[in-house]
Amino acid sequence: MHKSNSYTARVADEPTAQQQGAAWGQLMRAAPGGDRAAYERLLREITPFVRSLSRRRCRNPADVEEMVQDTLLTVHRVRHTYDPGRPFGAWLAAIA
Repeated sequence: MHKSNSYTARVADEPTAQQQGAAWGQLMRAAPGGDRAAYERLLREITPFVRSLSRRRCRNPADVEEMVQDTLLTVHRVRHTYDPGRPFGAWLAAIA
């Protein structure tokens, strides 16, 4: 009998990158329609992903946080360029 540890169970419950990107895409599509809660949730949820991407490029924590804020502001400024027919994660990574 194979026992799963808590790490394995937690990982199994986490969404895949594709599932997460699809969920973020749904939130992004709701934003132009005036769904402020969806947009705020999107920004909260993408922040750790953006931080992770920023850490890959920079080791200085202060610079990482500045990169995160710049990316979030850019997402806000260019949100109208998002094509709902394309993967949100790739669009976000290109901005980051």
